[in-house]
Amino acid sequence: PLPTPDAPNPALAHAEFVRAVARGVLGRDRDVEDVLQDTFVIAQDRAPRRPGALRAWLGTIARRLSLDRLRADGRRARRERAVARGETIPDVTDLLVREETRRRLVEAIARLDE
Repeated sequence: PLPTPDAPNPALAHAEFVRAVARGVLGRDRDVEDVLQDTFVIAQDRAPRRPGALRAWLGTIARRLSLDRLRADGRRARRERAVARGETIPDVTDLLVREETRRRLVEAIARLDE
């Protein structure tokens, strides 16, 4: 049974376990708190099929959410690489030619009569 709004949520007692599961899958801390929060949102709306399996059920939710996040991050990175324009650094020779042309132009303008 789900807790009533004024009763504490028994799932919260497993917060450190859920955090450890998420950290174990993600390998980084920046998304762990998001997974923790999403896990407890799901737990607030549903309950495990087996009443005594709350901890394992929360771990399964956290693991699935973490894997979903990793897959989404991978898809996003692939999309970004596919549409990214390659930045090119001009060749030193091109820069020298351009600056020489600019210098000659400035000298020619300076020699003009008013």
